[in-house]
Formats: sequence, structure tokens, C-alpha cells
Amino acid sequence: MSFETNSAVIVTGQRAKTWVSNFLIFLTLFGTELCRSLEVNSNFESYLLNDKVNGLQLVAVHHITGDVYVGGTNVLLHLMANLTLADDPVTTGPVTDTSQCSPAVFGCTAQRRPVDTLSKLLLVDYELDVVLFCGSTRQGMCQVSMPTDIGRRWSVGDETDVINYVAGKESVVGFFARGPWPSKGRVLYSASTYDDRPLNLSGLQMSSRRLVRESGRYTFRMAYSDGDRHTGVGFTDTSKKSYYVEYVYGFSHGNFSYFLTTQKVSPQSHSFESRLVRVHHDDTAFFSYTEVPLKCQQGMNTIFNLATAAQLGKVSDEAQNAHLFADGSEDEEKALYVSFVSTVRGGGTIVDETKGSALCSFSMKDVISAFTKAIRDCFNRESDARRATWIVEGAKCQRAKIAVDDNFFGSGINSFIEGGEAIAGQFIEQFKSQLTAVAVTTQNDAVIAVLGTNDGKVIKTKISNSRAEIGRAHV
Repeated sequence: MSFETNSAVIVTGQRAKTWVSNFLIFLTLFGTELCRSLEVNSNFESYLLNDKVNGLQLVAVHHITGDVYVGGTNVLLHLMANLTLADDPVTTGPVTDTSQCSPAVFGCTAQRRPVDTLSKLLLVDYELDVVLFCGSTRQGMCQVSMPTDIGRRWSVGDETDVINYVAGKESVVGFFARGPWPSKGRVLYSASTYDDRPLNLSGLQMSSRRLVRESGRYTFRMAYSDGDRHTGVGFTDTSKKSYYVEYVYGFSHGNFSYFLTTQKVSPQSHSFESRLVRVHHDDTAFFSYTEVPLKCQQGMNTIFNLATAAQLGKVSDEAQNAHLFADGSEDEEKALYVSFVSTVRGGGTIVDETKGSALCSFSMKDVISAFTKAIRDCFNRESDARRATWIVEGAKCQRAKIAVDDNFFGSGINSFIEGGEAIAGQFIEQFKSQLTAVAVTTQNDAVIAVLGTNDGKVIKTKISNSRAEIGRAHV
């Protein structure tokens, strides 16, 4: 595969759609080389899928060995750093399954049929030295494999215990980050969209769990659990079915874990917006759960409301030198880069294709300040302060004299807060195509974003002082 970069877009030719599925592999492995110069010619290693593999969904790269793990429909692949096949592909489906019962073979009268397994979560757990894979079948149960031999794999947990149902048929986001005391080390933060399964088989919408090995078996435990107090949030039964929330991206920054979502402006609304949801790592009850809307706007009229992809990255030195970020602390050196589309007015999630898409950045300084303000507004009972009624029905903010700083980790008085004031993003650039993937890196102190589109293109963008200088490349 050769490539030159003076016109604008990486096009993948006849296999465009397959390579778009491979886009994250390409960016993860070759993003640094791609961004070293706007005028380069290079040859990259590649692994071409055979016709039996129908689509890829996820990729994980082992940060120590450089090995690559790829999750697709009914398959899990293990590649070396040079993209040669390390193991035989592992078959993950189709499986004989039903969404109406637990994966256990007993006590179920619903008809089971062969169902494809889509890859929903694929992570490397460096503490247990395993690869974690969760699919769309068997109520989203997971498996672990040895990093050096993915054919050696074990199911995680009891098939009848809902705590082990991590994934599902709808959106799933997960990552490892620090957990609360007394958890040791990192825990799995995950969020999933309700997928119409029976409510008794539906777990928490967002939670933190420990992946543990006990008596030679792997299972999940809540990061903290003590009676009614645990590290998780569940919607009310009514809201699970009526209030759709899609999870787009997740990351950890400072003492908090964040999830990027798209959801209705309110349970009664037909309009959608994008939000950041946050919980504190030391919060053993997720009382710190707070939602704040994001706003990506060009000029006075064009609003891009639906997030499609994101990545946390460094801000450019030029931006810091321009005093967009004040003191160079960790909070202010990071920004969240988010791609958005605009939806048709009154059309729910129907995309207005005439507006293309946009890239906006949100400094973590602004993000942290917005969350602090949202929490303070609730304790002060400001007019736009609310609590998430889809979590606690009828809940309202109560006035209370509690000190709230940037590290506030929740209170049982005003839990599950919904911020009313949106975080305004820095508009970077508008694109004709719909952006579906974002990868951010640095090159000579400049921030480079490499963007994938729904029509088989890759766009390389240099972000200078929060504006874009677009370089283009053909593959």
C-alpha cells in the first residue's frame, strides 16, 4: 500500500468499505508515520481479510508487545505488530441464542436460533495479562484469552448472574481506569444501551467492575458493593424502554471517568443532543454521576448536535501559547476532539446530509469548570438545575450548603445531576462527508487529527491554534 500526501483524502479503492471497517487499525498502527510529514511516500504492512470475514468492529493494541487484536462479526483475530497473523482466527459465532433468556441452557422455553456475534468490547487487561472480549450474543457475556494465544480462552462468570452481562446488541463503551478504595488497581468502566431484553436480565446502564480470577476461574465483581451501595447506575424500568441513550466514547482524565453520549434533550422531547457523563473514581455509590450537554456550532445558525466519534488528545503548543489554556496543568493540556453531524429538525436522529459534519474541541479546563458549575447550580437550586429523573423518578435539586470544588465526588443529597448549560466547543472545521472515526496525535508540537468518513475516506487535519489546516493523502 503506497501513499502520497499533497491532495487530501486517503481513499481505499475497491475495498473502501472493508478498509473503513479497518480504519482504526490503520490509525492505531500507522498514525505516527502518517503524520510525520505532509509530503511522504511510504509502504505500510497490511493484512487483507478473506471473504469469509464480514466486517470488523473493534481493535486493541498491546502497548508492550505491539500485538494487534481485532474483533469482527463472528471472529477474533490476533496479528503481530507487522500485521502478520499470529494465531489461527478464533470463531465467536454464530451461536444458538435468544435474547429472552439467560445463556444457561436450562429453564428457557423461548426458541433459540443461530445468531451472529458482533464484537462489542475488546480490551487488554495488563494486570491479569489477558485480552477481554465481549460480544452481542449470550446477553453480552465476556471471554478472556491469553495475549500470546487467543485460542486459549475462558468464559467470564456465572451465566445466570446479571453482573456478568456487560455488553448487548446496542451501543457499548468500556475502558480500564482507577477504581475506588478498597479496589486494587484498575477496574472496568462500562456503559451499554438497553437492547429490549427482559428487564430481569437487564443490568446497570453504567458501572465499574473488577475482573478477578478466583479458584482458577474468571468472574466480575462490582468495584464496590455494600448493601444498597454499589458502583453503578441503572435507569428506571420505564426509562430503559423509552429514554434511548447511545454511548459513543469513554475515557479517564484526572480523578474522573467520562462517557460521551447522544440522547434526548429530555424524556418528553423529540430532539437529541450530545452530552458528557462523569463519575468520580472514589465514589462508591456513583452519587457523583453528572451529565452536561455539549455544543458544536458554526456561526449563528448551523448547530451540529449529534456526536459520532471522539478522542481525548493533547492541545497544540500554539493554543497554549495563545493563552487559550492558562497554566499548563494536566487539566488544561488535554482536549476532547469530537466529530458531529446535524440532525433534521423534528426528525429525531435522522441526519441532515446537506450539512456534512464538523469537528469541535473541548478543553478539559472548560469541561471541568462546567461540571463544577452544574453541581453548584443544583445545590443552589438555580432555575436550569435538574436531576436525572430517568434514574430517580421525580427527583429535584435541594438547596444545601455543601462545598463543591473541581474534585467533588458526590453527595446523597443531590445525586445524578443534569446540567442545563452546555459546554461550548471550539469549532475547528466543517466537512462534506460524515465523520465516523477520530484519531489524534502530535507531530513536532502540532496536533494532528486523522478522520475517517462514511464514504471510505481518511482526512488528515493539522490543528493550529484550534483551527484546521487540511492535508490530504491518497492510498
